[in-house]
Amino acid sequence: MKIMDLYKILDELRGQLSLEYLFIFIISIILIISLIFPLIGIEFDYASDVTRSYQIKAELSQLANGINYVYATGSGSKRTIFVNIPEDIEINIYSQNNKGFIQTEIILSDNNTKEIIVESKKTNINSNLFLYKGFNKVVIQWDDNSSNINVYRI
Repeated sequence: MKIMDLYKILDELRGQLSLEYLFIFIISIILIISLIFPLIGIEFDYASDVTRSYQIKAELSQLANGINYVYATGSGSKRTIFVNIPEDIEINIYSQNNKGFIQTEIILSDNNTKEIIVESKKTNINSNLFLYKGFNKVVIQWDDNSSNINVYRI
């Protein structure tokens, strides 16, 4: 056997070993990606739910501040606010145990519901308000000679 033939055999073996390592590396990468991407998707959904909940709670707090302002100012007062809602929601405004509440429910990415409640001053408000995705103009009005505060979207 010649030395050149020996080098050819060794080169063929090295090439085969390189190809086997390349296949093992590709299969390992595919397995890692197939395990990590679903976990990233779940975490992204969770982060999106938290962000939506926070945005809605912040806008409901703005609505509660408007109600508190009208309540503190007294009958005959009116306040107009703009709320930016990330999705269509129905809001319930009610009084209970000498406290006012603004409540809504949202559907999370896993189809569970989350209740969001913001407290306001005790008022005589019992109404439902539907807000659409995007900017909504909401009027909070306490008419003269009335004990009720009206909240409505225009």
